[in-house]
Amino acid sequence: TGNCRIENNTVLQNTTPMESISFDVAGDFDLGSYAGINANVSELKANRIRFLGYYANINADSLGYRGGGNSGNASFNGEGPGGGTYASPDGSGHSCGGGGGHGGAGGTCNRAGGTGGAQNGTQAAPSAFGSGGAAAHAINAVGGNGGGFIKIVVNDFIGTNYSEIRAQGQNAGAYFDSVGGG
Repeated sequence: TGNCRIENNTVLQNTTPMESISFDVAGDFDLGSYAGINANVSELKANRIRFLGYYANINADSLGYRGGGNSGNASFNGEGPGGGTYASPDGSGHSCGGGGGHGGAGGTCNRAGGTGGAQNGTQAAPSAFGSGGAAAHAINAVGGNGGGFIKIVVNDFIGTNYSEIRAQGQNAGAYFDSVGGG
């Protein structure tokens, strides 16, 4: 019969890629205004989830497998079962990488041959972390981290304006030769 409430303007945070937290609440799980969870959620189990105010959110963006050269990954290749691969510079000196796969295959770089990662999971029911995109051989040209993972098991959900649940892959950044995560 226990409840859990994250109060207004409070954020629970664990932004280490591929680490997760979980909740098992017999009653209500409530998020107040501007409250949230910035972490992978292996499972949030509750009778009812209520986003009680504006801008409440659960966000696992960029918390999946690491992109090439990103978050401590020393390789140019993206990590994960659908990690993008790096292609060495072509005759023009350009290199590029393939996008990380997740609910679909990652994009391929046509210029230098970086291969997009294979699909791992489905769009309708993702069950794993998104794979990282590959990097390119340029200063600060890292591949994007894959999207995180959020699993919700609930009987009833009540949302409010401007609230969201998301786990998107990371954009590659300002350099055109790098690619995003799945």
